[in-house]
Amino acid sequence: MKESKLESFQSIYRRACERKGGERVLEAMLQAPLSKAQIEAIPDDRFFSGDDQKKCSSRASCGELLSKSGPTLKPYFSGSTLIKCC
Repeated sequence: MKESKLESFQSIYRRACERKGGERVLEAMLQAPLSKAQIEAIPDDRFFSGDDQKKCSSRASCGELLSKSGPTLKPYFSGSTLIKCC
């Protein structure tokens, strides 16, 4: 099996700068990282919601996702966006 070579961040960043019109323009588009206090203030259900959206966009089935999550996480998914979108 052929080994895939990951592209360096520097190469990806350089290409993004070219596509967006320069480093200054690209940096202006990026959001500043949240502080530890800001992250801790986000309720757990919002983290699950963002995670759910990514899982749904990958077109994985709900049953498959929940079975891989294990029984301890299943209660947290009731009423979540995962169940609604899949």
